Amino acid sequence: MDDNTRIFVGAYDDEDEPKKVIQALEDPSWIEAMQEELQKVFKNKKDERGIVIRNKVRLVAQGYTQEEGIDYDEVFAPVVRIEAIRLFLAYASYMGFIVYHLDVKSAFLYGTIEEEVYVCQPPSFEDPHFPDKVYKVEKALYGLHQAPRAWYETLSTYLLENRFKRGTIDKTLFIKKDKSDILLVQVYVDDIIFGSTKKTLCLEFEQMMHKRFQMSSMGELTFFLGLQVQHKEDGIFISQDKYVADILKKFDFVTMKTASTPMEPNKALVKDEEAEDVDVHLYRSMIGSLMYLTASRPDITFAFCTCARFQVTPKISHLHAVNRIFRYLKGQPKLGLWYPMDSPFDLEAFSDSDYARASLDRKSITGGEANYVNMQSRMVGRTCNIKRGQDTKILQSGGPPVKVGDEAVHKELGDRMERAATTTSSLEAEQDNANINRTQSMATLNEPSPNETSSGSGPRCQVTILGLQMLN
Repeated sequence: MDDNTRIFVGAYDDEDEPKKVIQALEDPSWIEAMQEELQKVFKNKKDERGIVIRNKVRLVAQGYTQEEGIDYDEVFAPVVRIEAIRLFLAYASYMGFIVYHLDVKSAFLYGTIEEEVYVCQPPSFEDPHFPDKVYKVEKALYGLHQAPRAWYETLSTYLLENRFKRGTIDKTLFIKKDKSDILLVQVYVDDIIFGSTKKTLCLEFEQMMHKRFQMSSMGELTFFLGLQVQHKEDGIFISQDKYVADILKKFDFVTMKTASTPMEPNKALVKDEEAEDVDVHLYRSMIGSLMYLTASRPDITFAFCTCARFQVTPKISHLHAVNRIFRYLKGQPKLGLWYPMDSPFDLEAFSDSDYARASLDRKSITGGEANYVNMQSRMVGRTCNIKRGQDTKILQSGGPPVKVGDEAVHKELGDRMERAATTTSSLEAEQDNANINRTQSMATLNEPSPNETSSGSGPRCQVTILGLQMLN
């Protein structure tokens, strides 16, 4: 261990701190605090089945003692979205290449921090010649606020120096082109997934990374950010059945009866203000657990979003609705997303903003999405259907049809991948910049078109994302 990595997790300065081990072991609060610290330092690496494959020990700085403007300044580091991972895998299936996985060892220690930071010597490990000295930290350290940013800058600079191009919107996506072939690299902190239409490009990338960093080659991708990934001859299947089993056990649904649907049909949830209150912390914890599961389970998304609206003051009826989602998961734990190899790589999404049937507050369930749809409706009317690869007619309200040709043809595979991977972020950016007055939006959206009655049904917008299938 060199001087750059000899650090101290932190020191107690409380006068009541136990001075001897025997005193500490008799203090329950001290034992609890030490267990919490050990959980931060010791880490078990598990595979997709939850089996421990490696034990790790790590020194972690107490970043909460840092002061902004003194110990750190800018700390932002881009993080890959789960949607980008799904699109990455879908594209890999479409192009028929394998996705591989690399893990960087002690990644943060490769980052260099610009601020002047000092740490104390660990108790019982003081230098006998300089017991009162402190260490100056020159490399980024786990726990420091600026550590993730410093590591990202180090990694991205290295990739850019080796002829990679960074994604325009998704800054965690890196692309390298070699004539008609393409190499794609997606970064999540110290986990890196990559694939290419040319196998030798993958081998060259691994060798390049090993020259600069200590890496663990994990082989073919099987487990990433909680997603279980199965490469098959005719496509890629992603699921989260391990995670389903974990949350069913966590909330004691292992022995519960199953439900055939995630939500009771034809029964809308209401505020139910007179009903019995439930434990808000339990309710929010269950909602939080379900939120991540929607990454591979669109079948529960509508029910989840409906229940998530009542997190402020949940009632017994809302808890029953959440319980039903868990009981449905118990009966269907292994569903996932199937990306067939022969499926066209078209983007397809649907949106329906409907104020009239929002019985609670007459507000669109889709929220900010309504503003985006309304902005588009002013240009293309009540219905739009945009599809890559063919001409489409868009009917304007009260006006003649407008013919829209195919957009810029994506001849190069890299352009298509980057466009696909950043679709969600692009829509969000346009929503933020639209700055549409909500009152005007509601009025506009509720105006019936010449061919509709005044039922209040809002505009529908169909845009052509990956054809997804639910498999058991």
